[in-house]
Amino acid sequence: MAIEAYVEAAGDWQSVAEVRQTAFIDAEATAQFIVRAINDYEKNKISIEELMNALELCLTCSGLTWEAEHDAEIALARARVND
Repeated sequence: MAIEAYVEAAGDWQSVAEVRQTAFIDAEATAQFIVRAINDYEKNKISIEELMNALELCLTCSGLTWEAEHDAEIALARARVND
């Protein structure tokens, strides 16, 4: 199953990915999941970046600092509101 998208640079619809049916993968359901994820990316981009930054701070600090915990709590609260 081909996933098509409007490619602004080409000014036309183009095939951007192909999902193949197998015994364990439903191609149509997988293609729909990919399309939803891509379409929702812009809406979720800020939350994704905040969560990544908070996680990175937690992983790089030598023990959980107040700053890391605070950033993580804020990002998590925002993610829950947007969910």
